[in-house]
Amino acid sequence: MANKVSTSIVLFKKRAKNNGKFPAKLRVTHNRNQRYFSIDRKERMYEFSEKEFEKILAPKPRGDYKDIKLEFSIIEEKARKIIERLPNFDFDDFKSLWGIKGASSNIIPFYDDYIKLLKEKQKEQQWNYHNTKKLLLEFFNKEKYIDFRQITPAKLEQFEKWMLESGRKISTVATYTGTIRTMFKLAIEKHAIPEEIYPFGRGKYVIPQVSNSKRALQTKEIKAIYEYESKPFSEADYARDFWLFSYLGNGMNMVDICRLKYKDIGKETFSFIRHKTKEKNKSCRTVTVPITEDIARIIEKWGNKDKFPDNFVFPFLAEGLTNHQIHQRVRHRVAKLNSGLKTISSDLGFEKKLTSYSARHSFATTLKRNLISTEYISESLGHANLDITKRYLDSFENEQRIEIAKHLTSFD
Repeated sequence: MANKVSTSIVLFKKRAKNNGKFPAKLRVTHNRNQRYFSIDRKERMYEFSEKEFEKILAPKPRGDYKDIKLEFSIIEEKARKIIERLPNFDFDDFKSLWGIKGASSNIIPFYDDYIKLLKEKQKEQQWNYHNTKKLLLEFFNKEKYIDFRQITPAKLEQFEKWMLESGRKISTVATYTGTIRTMFKLAIEKHAIPEEIYPFGRGKYVIPQVSNSKRALQTKEIKAIYEYESKPFSEADYARDFWLFSYLGNGMNMVDICRLKYKDIGKETFSFIRHKTKEKNKSCRTVTVPITEDIARIIEKWGNKDKFPDNFVFPFLAEGLTNHQIHQRVRHRVAKLNSGLKTISSDLGFEKKLTSYSARHSFATTLKRNLISTEYISESLGHANLDITKRYLDSFENEQRIEIAKHLTSFD
């Protein structure tokens, strides 16, 4: 591939600078097509008059011109290395790896480009990538440059420890190190770095697996929430009803509750596709939920009175909102729900923290305790495949074994 692509540093004379000089640029030629790329850096601008440039290219340049010619050779060598990494040369691929600074092995531009992409698509995940980039720069004590090769398995272990010591949760560590893994995969895909330096996997750094076992409630705790009495339409009343709606609604989360429309509601069931799954997979499983008396009661109590098919069931969203506005409104609803659950948890004397997400795990655990098949649980949760469900249910296995073992000596 390298012999089909040529490079050289040339004086770009199409437009002179205010000082009368011209910028020096990297010229890349492929199949008689030419493109020009900036070689300037923050600390160095390559601008020359025609006479100065001739002195740089002279067989035996002197003084500063000799140093500049050496810098040119280093720049060209970096360009050739990028070209060698591209199995099928493409100017756009070269541009993405070259960058304004020519720093193809710098992880920061990969973060910047990915954050920009997520921002354009109005994806809230952009903040996970933004926060990780910020923390990496702080951890490495850098301003703008971190080479992929610096992020070794040992460094990732140190980074994890550093985040935990600074008060971040293990789930946050898992999320942030997951964004680093994404950047490595993206850089390898673009042939910016060799696969050999990939620091994740068996025998290397393993991203923490967050256990969900403590999120599921015991049967007596679920019963206590179901029977909890509160002042009608109070925050606690809202929290109880929507926790139950999630629990009875196959563990649907608040974003799916907020997005539910009357056209999704049938006589005996309602259906939805998980928003989380819809964003990640083209083929999504529809979740069908039986409309029990409690679900019907909650819809009638809290729902929009205008049941036009395109109206949202609950008055939390409106048509025409951006993804960011939807995300903010859902966050507000989750915060209000968790605040009410905190009151309920305190009133009922629960030791564990009661959150909105515990409803989903309690739904799955209850089915598992009643020996419902994994296939049914998978379909009910809206999982794409059984492997996801099996990982999801791993935390419930020991608890179930203990309960079953009790029957071995239950002789009454």
